Amino acid sequence: MSEKMRTRCLPSMTNGEVEKYLKRSDIIIIPVGVAETHGMYPLDC
Repeated sequence: MSEKMRTRCLPSMTNGEVEKYLKRSDIIIIPVGVAETHGMYPLDC
C-alpha cells in the first residue's frame, strides 16, 4: 500500500515530498510562477 500524500499541491510540498512522489510516478502538474528550493520548507515560501 502506498503512503498517503499530505498534499498534491506542488507549491505546498517540500523537496523531499516531491522526490518521493516522482519515484512512484513521472507525471506532475507544475503551476506557472516561481518555484524555488528551500530545503525542508514548502516550495512556495
